[in-house]
Amino acid sequence: MLEQNPEPTAAGDQVFYDDQQADRSVKQQGSIERASNYDIVPMFPCPVYISGEKFPVEDGVEGGEQAKQGFREFVSNEALGQYKNGMGNIISENTHILDRPELSNLKDYIQKNLNTYAHEVMRIQDSCEFYITQSWINFNKKGMRHLTHTHQNSIISGCFYIAGGNCPITFFHSSSPRFGMGGGFDFQYKDHNIYNSQSWWLNNENGRVVIFPSWVQHQVAVNTHEETRISLAWNSFFKGSVGDRRSLTELLMNNQFD
Repeated sequence: MLEQNPEPTAAGDQVFYDDQQADRSVKQQGSIERASNYDIVPMFPCPVYISGEKFPVEDGVEGGEQAKQGFREFVSNEALGQYKNGMGNIISENTHILDRPELSNLKDYIQKNLNTYAHEVMRIQDSCEFYITQSWINFNKKGMRHLTHTHQNSIISGCFYIAGGNCPITFFHSSSPRFGMGGGFDFQYKDHNIYNSQSWWLNNENGRVVIFPSWVQHQVAVNTHEETRISLAWNSFFKGSVGDRRSLTELLMNNQFD
């Protein structure tokens, strides 16, 4: 068993290992799969985050008459200004929807989960702060889908589900096949798990946010329901310091528009 040394080398992404304390470390992190006669360490996983606490969708709008109308009606009004984006669905004309003051509590909810993903799951230092850049609403009417894509010019992305029946989001592994040993062999598996699967899908549960690295390929299946599938997607970037001064990798990213 191996433990990653918390102190990186000067090469930046290289690390040394201490096999004397590895067993304790792996057990504490809960990242080891133990069988009767062998251990499996799932190295280099891709974390996809599902919020534990639901956001009350119908209470998502603050202030005045909009609050009385409810969140879904507010979103429906956004559908009056929309366009097809070439990806198989329709998106709102407003691509900074979370900047609307009526959605400040929803933005706070998403930001809270983004912070959890960045600093508690990924363990990124607090000196690096993530913030939401663009945000928009997706409308998938019956028969529409969202083609396979990634989110460029973003670090962490996410999707908040507002309305619609079960219409999963599917994530794809970055290389295909997953277990091809570089030869591209199409093995047949007894069953699928995190080691041999090329794709995973998650149901869209209204009121929850799903967060993932922006580079991960994903798509949305065809909506077979009469009700329009509505979601709010967003991108993020960071400010603060990254890298290390002594390793000559330091980079100060200060948002000049604050």
